[in-house]
Amino acid sequence: MFAGKPVLVSVQSVACPSCILQLIRQLEEISRVPAVQEGKIIVVSLDIDPSENAGFIASYHDRFNFTGYTAHSPTDLSVNLFHTFGPFAIDPATVPVILVCPDGRDLLLPTGVKTAENFNATLVKEC
Repeated sequence: MFAGKPVLVSVQSVACPSCILQLIRQLEEISRVPAVQEGKIIVVSLDIDPSENAGFIASYHDRFNFTGYTAHSPTDLSVNLFHTFGPFAIDPATVPVILVCPDGRDLLLPTGVKTAENFNATLVKEC
């Protein structure tokens, strides 16, 4: 299902109320990317809050018509993200998004809400 497709991982925490509006804006921008609409890119919303569970996260995204995948990050994955990409990768306030290319290369995108145009340019350049 994921083989041969780029994956956008939106790292978030539903426990960060001020981050929710930014998360919604980011997911709206991601949904505007033509390749996402065509199913050529996989989108995963990854909750790093250790006090939540996957069922809660899935129901939360149902309220916003999120059509990608939702997952709950085990603590060791969150620690690995920190060690691989630095503190911004696990800081929901920075709206972290990680791009994983089909060849396995990965890249933490710049902080803040990224536009659909930013995603298109990055996909062309990186993957």
